[in-house]
Amino acid sequence: MAFIRTVPPAEAEGKLLEIYQEDVKAKGYVANHTAAFSLRPEVYRAWQGLLGSIRSTH
Repeated sequence: MAFIRTVPPAEAEGKLLEIYQEDVKAKGYVANHTAAFSLRPEVYRAWQGLLGSIRSTH
């Protein structure tokens, strides 16, 4: 079993705090996949961009 160290929501700051707040606003909680990126929030943003490109119909 793999263990991934994550930043708990109570300890989030800066860009990570913004990302966590977006999850809470949209879902009511911080999703596990979001927390998995907590040590590298810039990678999470890049991943969101990739998903947006894939889902785009243009």
